Amino acid sequence: MMARLTDEAGEPSLTFTFEFPDRTIEVSGVAGATTRKTYILDPRTSGLPEAMSGKVNAVNLRIGGQEQGMLSLSGSTRALLGALSSCLKFGD
Repeated sequence: MMARLTDEAGEPSLTFTFEFPDRTIEVSGVAGATTRKTYILDPRTSGLPEAMSGKVNAVNLRIGGQEQGMLSLSGSTRALLGALSSCLKFGD
């Protein structure tokens, strides 16, 4: 999973915190080799694919401890199933 920031963060890694109504999931993001605007996040982080493909339409997001606002999850179920169905099991 990739995250692209508007401004360069300057850090080689950042914590992305997804605050769902029933749980909070923290994911470490590692900066790309050429810029600190793009971060690679491990989509296998425990509970993340299921939470993002659930019934919630948006989730509160913090990056590096700073509030970012609500992240829309519209279309996330279809995107996650299409991208990860061969390597992750959903709904078991």
